[in-house]
Amino acid sequence: LCPDGAWEVFREYDYRSSISPSTYDAARRLLYQIVTVRVLHAEPDIRHYIRAVDAVQASPRFEFDTRLDRMIFNAAWDLGRSRMVALSFRDWGSALEFTVVTFNTTLGQLRVTQEHHSVQEQVSAAGALLSSGLASADGMGTADTLFGTYYTVVPATIEGSTQVVHVVVAIDIERRKVLQSVKLPITLMNLQINALQHVLYGAGADLAGRYAYFELCRAASDSALQINVACQPSELGALPPVVNHMYLQSASIDHRLNYAWFTYKQAAEGRPQVLEYHHDTSDYALWREDVLLPEVALASMFHASAGPQLILSLAPPELLFARFSALGDRLRLVFDAPTLRGAAPLDTDGDGVPDSWSEPKADAVVPCDWLLDDETARALAGA
Repeated sequence: LCPDGAWEVFREYDYRSSISPSTYDAARRLLYQIVTVRVLHAEPDIRHYIRAVDAVQASPRFEFDTRLDRMIFNAAWDLGRSRMVALSFRDWGSALEFTVVTFNTTLGQLRVTQEHHSVQEQVSAAGALLSSGLASADGMGTADTLFGTYYTVVPATIEGSTQVVHVVVAIDIERRKVLQSVKLPITLMNLQINALQHVLYGAGADLAGRYAYFELCRAASDSALQINVACQPSELGALPPVVNHMYLQSASIDHRLNYAWFTYKQAAEGRPQVLEYHHDTSDYALWREDVLLPEVALASMFHASAGPQLILSLAPPELLFARFSALGDRLRLVFDAPTLRGAAPLDTDGDGVPDSWSEPKADAVVPCDWLLDDETARALAGA
């Protein structure tokens, strides 16, 4: 109930997008959904929004609701830079574009920027159905936060078969550049990446119609810090017989334990159920049938601790030794990895995750006890 003299306005959405699974902002604990609202007697009469829900309180966060320039699909959340990445079209039939929606709350209120970059000409895989409007929107996307890479798929034809398969597309988020596009002999139903091992996985049907779980791609960083993505799919194992009807659903992964979870059905009209896959042992476990409510039509799965897993996996540099100069006026510290050299990390978008750092003052005078603590003393040569 509202007090006298006050009133509230609520927006009711008409559709939730099935071609863009919900994404989870782990730092702010917000769940984002792509929804559609019909507005009568207005142009355009169909408008697309990001709808925000507090995942802890299970309540709407209207201040984070954002109207989109266009419908986006295959969305994923990039925790490292507080942004949503997705595919989009300016108009149906126009070129495929890569969309970045960035969130910033450093000033105490939300500021959202939307950017769109053409990538269609960079997808080189033969047979890709890039100009088929909604046919290119398959609802699958995932982000490697540590490498800053967005993985998604577009459908494709394959010679000698009437089955529509998928092209895996890897995009460098910062450079807005396609790193790899490879056509697979697989029709994928979900997509997830272990961002600690940089391995892309997916479940789907091969050309014989068998449902199986696959390792799809691996990424590595070279000496110039360039990301290289190699896609040579290999089957990890057939899915259990009860998985005889798969449908497009989001999947989730435990980066540290290397477990994945995704949904399936035993029949098209049946209730959704959850399968847990263990990548390291190629084994699986079926969850209880009543884990999800029978009326759930479109489930979105998230691992709530995925963000902390990635952030806390970055171990700080370890001190190898400390040594005074011959005159005793300088102290040399050697670590096993590059350090920030006295710089302070900065959070530029207000999500609690450092994005850059301040410039260090190399000539600054600091108290000796900043360096000469007990641990440094033990690392002194001859100590």
